Amino acid sequence: MPTTHETFSTGQPLTSSPIDTLVFINNPVSARMAAATLEHDGVPLDRVALFLLRKLPEETWFDQCGQIVRYPHSASLTLLGQRKFISYYWHAVRILRSHLRSGHLTRIYLANNDNLLTNHVLHWATTQPSVAVSVIAEGIMNFQDIQVRNRAPWRMWTKPVLAAMLSLRWRTPTTHLSGAFEPAVSRIISFSSAGLQAPAEKVVVIPFPPVTPRVPHRSDTVLFAETALWQWMPSEQWEILATAFAKWLKTLSYSRLLIKPHPNYPPSKVLRDQLPSYEILADPRGLETMARDLDCACIVGTCCTALVTLKQLRPDLSCFDFGSDHYLTYAYHDDQSVINLMKSVGVELIPCKPFV
Repeated sequence: MPTTHETFSTGQPLTSSPIDTLVFINNPVSARMAAATLEHDGVPLDRVALFLLRKLPEETWFDQCGQIVRYPHSASLTLLGQRKFISYYWHAVRILRSHLRSGHLTRIYLANNDNLLTNHVLHWATTQPSVAVSVIAEGIMNFQDIQVRNRAPWRMWTKPVLAAMLSLRWRTPTTHLSGAFEPAVSRIISFSSAGLQAPAEKVVVIPFPPVTPRVPHRSDTVLFAETALWQWMPSEQWEILATAFAKWLKTLSYSRLLIKPHPNYPPSKVLRDQLPSYEILADPRGLETMARDLDCACIVGTCCTALVTLKQLRPDLSCFDFGSDHYLTYAYHDDQSVINLMKSVGVELIPCKPFV
């Protein structure tokens, strides 16, 4: 049973508290929610084993954990691209198994149930009633009916094979991919309850509290928070949306366009090529972490979590979501549920149709 600090990428030496908590996070939102939840629950960080399921911007609390397993590379959208993560999973499975056998675990926090590690943990937890399992929100997906049908088919047919190779149990999810409806889950912790895909009686809300900006507004500046929405849509339908979005963006009264790239996926060339001149916001931090330092007057995007979280953190900002009348049909099987979340926090919905 490991009792010292261990880091997959650097091998930093450790201290000595026994680990009784497992945390699995996959993006800056789940990282922020995990930090707030651990504080809310009074969990000492030196008793936490933290598993990063994506390559994330560093947070100050990561290295305070008793153990950390870092994801080594940016995510890949291809089957062959998964080869570079084999060593990560072998290492993570070894660490995970040691904790599951230890008899010390009392708490598990995870962001989804379609990862090889979290799927195995949820299966294990069904026979461990003394271990409290919480789902922490990772973003927009928690407010949409995201199921196996929303994932690339090759991911679902390869996971049972990979799980067997790693001696992990795998059960193909049959409900929401957050794991909120799994029997072993006792709480779902989110920054909002409006439209959340989860049993209402299990929901705990820990909102993003408003922050005071450190820089003044620039009324000439708009920030475009990129998403990877293009990967979920037929290419011809994405091109319609991208063209309409670029047309709408040019109608706004600004002279400075900033782009915050998606942290894990490349941008859409179809969209980028239609935009006016822009600057890349190269700060590696998540937008939520940067909230105090944003000098823009408004945020725009297409089905972007940051529109919601920044509206909570910075109520002074105008936040616009473009094209839900189009992308909900072609990317999300006409699931309209995310609209409830956006409207509840004051995100303005701009339809695509007038710009097609």
